Amino acid sequence: MGQEMNAPKIFREGSYAQKDLADFRRKNSGTEVIDIYDEQLDELFEILHPQLDPATSDETYERFLKSRQGAEKGSWVFFPWSKQLLHILNEADFLALRTNRNQYLITEEEQQKLQKYSVGVAGLSVGGSMAVALAYSAACGELRLADKDSFSTSNMNRVRIGIGDIGLPKLDVTMRQIYEANPYARIQGFADGITKDNVGQFIRGEKFILFEEVDDFEMKIRLRLEAQKQKIPLVMQTNLGDNILVDVERYDLEPSLKPFNGQVDKVVDDILKGGQITEEEKKRYAVQIVGIENVPTRALESVRDIGRTLVGRPQFYSTVAISGGLAAYIVRQVALGGNLPTGRYFYSLADIFKQPRLDLELNPKRRQILQALSRKPPIKKRYVQPPNLDSGRLFSVASHRDKIAHLLEYALLAPSTHNTQPWKVKIAENYCQIFVDHRRQLPAADRLKRDMYISLGAFLKNLEIAARAFRVYRHTDLTDQTGELVAEVHFVNLNRASEKDVDLRALQLIQTRSNYRGPFAPFPISDELRSFIAGLSHRQIKLHLVEERAKIEKLAELTAEGLKLAYNNPAFRREISSWINPNTSGKKAGIPGFALRMPTLTSHIVPKMIRFRDIGPKLAELNYRSFVSASAVVVLSAEKEEPQSWLAIGQAAQEIFLHLEPQGGAASIYVAAVEMGDLSQSVKETTEIRGKQKPQFLFCIGKPIWPKVYSPRESLKSKLIS
Repeated sequence: MGQEMNAPKIFREGSYAQKDLADFRRKNSGTEVIDIYDEQLDELFEILHPQLDPATSDETYERFLKSRQGAEKGSWVFFPWSKQLLHILNEADFLALRTNRNQYLITEEEQQKLQKYSVGVAGLSVGGSMAVALAYSAACGELRLADKDSFSTSNMNRVRIGIGDIGLPKLDVTMRQIYEANPYARIQGFADGITKDNVGQFIRGEKFILFEEVDDFEMKIRLRLEAQKQKIPLVMQTNLGDNILVDVERYDLEPSLKPFNGQVDKVVDDILKGGQITEEEKKRYAVQIVGIENVPTRALESVRDIGRTLVGRPQFYSTVAISGGLAAYIVRQVALGGNLPTGRYFYSLADIFKQPRLDLELNPKRRQILQALSRKPPIKKRYVQPPNLDSGRLFSVASHRDKIAHLLEYALLAPSTHNTQPWKVKIAENYCQIFVDHRRQLPAADRLKRDMYISLGAFLKNLEIAARAFRVYRHTDLTDQTGELVAEVHFVNLNRASEKDVDLRALQLIQTRSNYRGPFAPFPISDELRSFIAGLSHRQIKLHLVEERAKIEKLAELTAEGLKLAYNNPAFRREISSWINPNTSGKKAGIPGFALRMPTLTSHIVPKMIRFRDIGPKLAELNYRSFVSASAVVVLSAEKEEPQSWLAIGQAAQEIFLHLEPQGGAASIYVAAVEMGDLSQSVKETTEIRGKQKPQFLFCIGKPIWPKVYSPRESLKSKLIS
């Protein structure tokens, strides 16, 4: 059972006589008496009568003093560790006084609700800061604290202790700090830490919130399983340099939620079956739980050296202190009925001050460490090689048609939904016609044909940029989009084009661009990029750049919800499964397994699995983790849901994709929140899109962590209309 360790001795008002105090002082020689009762009374009078001044309100003040003064008024508190005996207000008056400055921020009714809650803190390094913050802010009625370790000098970089506390149990020191702030605090201490035998005693009660800050991997699992069993919320805060990752697992709202949100499923099963894990495996699992994309480069280096040149994980007091404030906020949100869902929340000091996250920048050192720690299946070299078109070909062929055909080779590299490549082409002497291939529509995924026309817009932009690079572009005529003909692209000076005038850089960007799938490292959003994106808005379409972390997380949630809706639909699953190809497939359209980071064997299994099983929740979780690592999100909107607007959106999006290339950035396209259900309205509200504008397309921006891969393309010959 939990014990009241190092608890002060309290002579409560109404339960002692002066003789009791005299006897106690006689038995405890050297006791220092400190009487602050009258000082606290004056302050109590002020908060109870804020409109009165004691100096000019003699009658009211005298009545107040008479009701509370006397030989046995107030309480006497003895702290055995400091041998101080203090005369203070009784518990009710003390609580009223110490919570007075919470008023309006917290109502009296809310304060009473908080006092009915118990909070458990397992692990008292970072957890100690949380426990003290909860006590100081009167955020709960009872604290249960567990830790079996003692403080060492090296703890002082992140924990508020004095030199005299070195060698003392963390539990004792933390309880002392809390009692000195509130001698009436209700605390249960678990000096053995959390064990298999006491975990059920530590976690109990309907109104209970658990903060898990232990190092033992098995106990992390057992705490979660007990929290799941008792249906109580669990929170874990991980300090990562100047960043804090907050994991919220609301087992009170989602009893079937998997521990760690399913991030280490197999390990959980193995450990509970008695499987042993090595210290190296523990390090890897710790990184896996946090998410390798969230760990600063220097912290990643420390993972390798813990147990060699380091005794533990490095941390800062600055973020540990902030963790205490976050804990108090989280308790108020849960206890007072706030909307705090299960999820991962990334708190960055750099974000607050609008600084680049240099500690997460993908430099060569970080790339090397990430590759060493990554457990992702290797991508074969041939999959990461961008296309290599020979620009000299335009000058080696004689006919205008062959020259236009070469330009179209660049257009074919445009992105398209599920790599469907929904275009057909007819080449004339000085122009070409672009047609929509309606056979490539995805009825379940793209009911309105929106994504199909956005793909065509990207195709047109590639063709235009390639023609400009060779100095042969004239103009593009768009049709009314009532038939299959989308546009005519006209060229000039095809015979007089000069090899020395070619913009090779623009042609190279078309070839290296690829839709990125995976987590991002931070990417600096410059004023130049903001201006470039803003400049693409016009009468027909608007572009909205989202950089606020809370909004990015909300859009990630909406995207995850959209994926769940999509994969819950059997028609969608049949459709998408038919467009995912094994790595060994010779198909040039569709998504190859390697583009989804699948090993060859998996790439044969997954399409069949998708067809007959709803794996939407798992995919939603994976996509959420990638989405929230983005540095920004671009949402493109238009008033009308029509092909003309979608073509313009595709052209603008492709311009941004290519603009990111020389800066080392990339984009991930996510359309589930726009296409599925009625989530589009929530996207509009989150992005603060005004008026009649409706979200039409969405993608994330960041710096790739993993190598980009390149999907195959169908040949131009297969796309030609004779």
